[in-house]
Amino acid sequence: MKLGIASYSYNRYLADGSMTIEDFIDEAFGLDVDGVELNQLYFKPEIGRIKNIKRALLDYGLDLSCVTVDNNFCKPNPDERKREVEFVKNWIEATVKLGSPIMRINAGWPPKGISEDEAFKISVECIKESVDYAEQYGLMIAVENHGGITSTAEQVLKLIKAVDSDWFRVNLDLGNFRENIYESIEAVMPYTVHIHAKTYELALEWYGLSSYWVEKKLDYRRIIEIIARFGYNGYLSLEYEGREDPLITIPRALDFLDSIML
Repeated sequence: MKLGIASYSYNRYLADGSMTIEDFIDEAFGLDVDGVELNQLYFKPEIGRIKNIKRALLDYGLDLSCVTVDNNFCKPNPDERKREVEFVKNWIEATVKLGSPIMRINAGWPPKGISEDEAFKISVECIKESVDYAEQYGLMIAVENHGGITSTAEQVLKLIKAVDSDWFRVNLDLGNFRENIYESIEAVMPYTVHIHAKTYELALEWYGLSSYWVEKKLDYRRIIEIIARFGYNGYLSLEYEGREDPLITIPRALDFLDSIML
């Protein structure tokens, strides 16, 4: 397994403009990770920005593990769904230019008045069109367990089966399943190509004379054992969503993950 970090971990700084994507890449290099994940919220898919980002990644010798796109394919209005698909296709082209092998999408969240079955149907149509477009470039599209119609492992697996493409897999967020967490992680692991290692609250625990950081909301040692059992050799991309300053907490979180990776 390889250790990476998601730009969303620094959302408070990237969102207000006090940090750029290039600043984030510089920060990631200092943290000694293998690669980074970039969220489209923080830059535009313009060739000038893409060139600068690629050069920064090359200068620091960092992989780009995934580009994360925030879309919603569960919109009942056909014109709105068409715009969502075009948005995703635009980012597929940008992701290919950036050199990432994976792009994460969302299936979507049904609005009030639309059933889950109908939302699932229209989302599948949009995903199929997007995946077909990405396949021509050899780009893997990964859906995240991110609420809405991907809240449970059963929903995620149903979606994988319905789209039925070798170029459609899962970006597993370890913190997004609300029930049967460890059983759900195990269920989707066979289809997982990228992982968000979510951390919220780290605590220092002592074992004799030695101290270790632990994540209080998730049993990461149990999770790592599950992941390793499936032979996963991709990225654990840290996605910090706690309340503390990420500049202080993220180094601790990376040390913690590094200490338990097999």
